[in-house]
Amino acid sequence: MYYHKIPKGISLIILSIFIFTNTIYGAADFTLRVPLSSDADLIEGLNSLEVVDGLMEYLGGEDWPGSKEHAEEFVMLKDTVEDFIEKELADAKKWEEEAGYAIYKQEGIDDVNKKLKGILDKLAGLGILGISVPEEYGGFGLSHYYTYRIIEMLASVWPSLAVTIGVNFSAQGAINKFGTEDQKNKFLKKITVGTETKTGVSASIAGIGITEPDAGSDAMKAMKTYARKDGNGYVLNGTKTLISSIKIADVYIVFAVTDKEKGEISAFLVEEGTKGFSTGKPEAKMGQKASFTGELKFEDCRIPKENMLGRPGQGRDIFNEAIGISGRISIASLALGITKEAYKKASERAEERKPFGRPVSGFEEPRDMLDDMKLYIAASEMFIRYASYLKDKDSDKVKDIDALSSAASMSKLFSSEKGQEAAIKAMDLHGGYGYMVAYEAERFLRDAKVTVTYEGTSQIQKLIIKKHMPLFLNSEIEMEKAIDSYLSVHSIAPGYRQIMAELYGSIGDAQKRLREFISEKKGSYRHAEIFVDYFITKLMLLKAIFLASQGDVPEETVAKSLEGALLASRFLRDSLARYENYISTQGLLEGLRGGLDTQI
Repeated sequence: MYYHKIPKGISLIILSIFIFTNTIYGAADFTLRVPLSSDADLIEGLNSLEVVDGLMEYLGGEDWPGSKEHAEEFVMLKDTVEDFIEKELADAKKWEEEAGYAIYKQEGIDDVNKKLKGILDKLAGLGILGISVPEEYGGFGLSHYYTYRIIEMLASVWPSLAVTIGVNFSAQGAINKFGTEDQKNKFLKKITVGTETKTGVSASIAGIGITEPDAGSDAMKAMKTYARKDGNGYVLNGTKTLISSIKIADVYIVFAVTDKEKGEISAFLVEEGTKGFSTGKPEAKMGQKASFTGELKFEDCRIPKENMLGRPGQGRDIFNEAIGISGRISIASLALGITKEAYKKASERAEERKPFGRPVSGFEEPRDMLDDMKLYIAASEMFIRYASYLKDKDSDKVKDIDALSSAASMSKLFSSEKGQEAAIKAMDLHGGYGYMVAYEAERFLRDAKVTVTYEGTSQIQKLIIKKHMPLFLNSEIEMEKAIDSYLSVHSIAPGYRQIMAELYGSIGDAQKRLREFISEKKGSYRHAEIFVDYFITKLMLLKAIFLASQGDVPEETVAKSLEGALLASRFLRDSLARYENYISTQGLLEGLRGGLDTQI
């Protein structure tokens, strides 16, 4: 580790020197006004500077030699997946269209499913289905960040495959955290390593059954599927809809009400082939067609008590782990993979198109569009890395769990929304050909659109983010104390004073405004939008300053990181301006509408 625990006496000396130099040289212009209540709080933050070093193992990415990106195990894993993509997924686009046609005609569905199953079998044989599963259950026991990177890589080629694996990863995490030892040995091992057959490995995949026909975004509150206690087991009745991985999953984590009066919800492991359990036909979809989606039906379906996952009434905790955290980071990774491929194709096309004798990429607006897409990618990666870091820490403190939930929601919100925007920009940069199937650009939009809805709509993510903003703004968690303390001590990247002033100005303005919202107990989804842009700008600034302090990072790498932070701050300034414009007209609009209502 680059940093070491700082003794209290030395911390006070550092603090004194820091205050003196800020006073004499004016560096305080660039420090964030951190709401620390005493010198002891700052000393605690200084002692936790090593936490920032640990975070940088994730945020550093390819720019820092000490990051997880350069770890030997990930380099080998990445090479394996890249080789697999090249050799095994060359026909993925053709399979995707075949799946869409089969579902539309309701013919040949089993043939399409066999192709996806064959790919999953090969991935299971390589161990790719168990990256973050503990070794005792057949996995590699590696960082969750590696799991999300693999989803991203596969999503750039075949999103249907990526989402199938992503759901399986989410189920693995839930079983590992809440399952009994017997459940882990029976189910977790199976959906990690598959089953050995005479012809090779046969993969087993898990699905998750939550959404119901009459439910909105709050699936828990509107749940009607009921599990009645009966002797040594439970009897399930109800219907789940819009469920991924039907026809290919071997086991599902199914959520059901177990006490109607208390609103108690529990989770069950339901195996394919269980009497009283059936799946509906795959529904025709706009995109991700080879990921079959449809209904799960339970009619007096008897489940042994040994198949309850967790304790009775623990369904909400399991939901938060499987969907609220793992699922949302997986979807962020899925969206990022699509965005990266959209950017790649758009930038290539922008170089090829020469309508006025020079490439489209040489004109101002197309260049800005490509810059926006680059920021979408860099910021999405940053959010996913940050969330992965918190998830790997696996803290059981309530505030840490809330912070992780918020980080997962920020990852999902930003990556899916910007992925959708990137797909549209890619179509625009293709010109008229962007609308043509042969050029793929339209496929990016079809595949990206659903990521906004998966695992909770954008509106739900904003509510979660808004709820937990104080944890970050008031430095109520260890990670934020460490970041704020680091930025208080290392406030300037040498040689970039003007850029520092702009970045700290943007962050400071947003921080002040957001704290006003909290103190006034105001709440709006618009505050969450500002906070997301504020937080990514702050993370990008942190990375740039950290890289500038290292002796082994080239100057151009630091400049590239600062460029990303500046682009993010532009979005932050836009968010603040939009909010001020909204406030200036909203009162007038409400008054006008009230007058109209009175007249009516």
